[in-house]
Amino acid sequence: MKRKYKHLFLSTIMVVIILLTLASCFSAPKETALMKEVGVTVSITEYKIRLREFGYRFAGIVELSADEIISKSTDSEIKKQALLWKIYAIPAMIRSLSINDPLAAGIDSWILSVQMLQYFEDGYGKDHFGEYQDIAITASKLIISDIENLAREIKGTDDISKGQKITKDWTNENPIENNKFLRVSALDKVAHIIGSEGYDLGTTVESIAISVDELKNQVTLYTDYLPKQIKWQAQYELYNFLG
Repeated sequence: MKRKYKHLFLSTIMVVIILLTLASCFSAPKETALMKEVGVTVSITEYKIRLREFGYRFAGIVELSADEIISKSTDSEIKKQALLWKIYAIPAMIRSLSINDPLAAGIDSWILSVQMLQYFEDGYGKDHFGEYQDIAITASKLIISDIENLAREIKGTDDISKGQKITKDWTNENPIENNKFLRVSALDKVAHIIGSEGYDLGTTVESIAISVDELKNQVTLYTDYLPKQIKWQAQYELYNFLG
């Protein structure tokens, strides 16, 4: 395994260790200022459960879609790009879901989903999969549909046009421009974007803090995919070896 992929593997393990260590250091607020400001209509517990379910669905859709591309294509470069999609997009979503303020986590997850669609439709990844590009585009649209349905439910209204504008504007200004899904965080902009006057630096720090329950959930998701990450990285190295 090449040095950079050893580093990625070790980094993934370190994330799990850090999350477990931090789990004893933070506690979650009963209700966040951001959720009050926006007017969420469901309980925090229910919303967190739904958001966690979305995270698993995101991972599942990406994995199955990438696998479909790998199985259909005979081009090793396309296969490698599909593997990289799984290797990097799923951890990117887990990082978004790790934000303690569930609404901020939801917004950042929504933004990532829109960024992924733009990435495959007309952005950096528009040529990654050749004739199978539509598989990635369709998967991204399905993921956006899921997160937007969740947004409608927590708001208690079908009108989510403000959220759609936020995510589109942020994506236009901050597209993903690499196949490792490294991206500009929207955390420091979330409250200002939605017009929350009371969301200052202190509140931002609170929202970044990780609660015990959420850490346990994210550790579970990380550990569920850790064996798969190892397998995918090995497959990627095999394609590199075979040329």
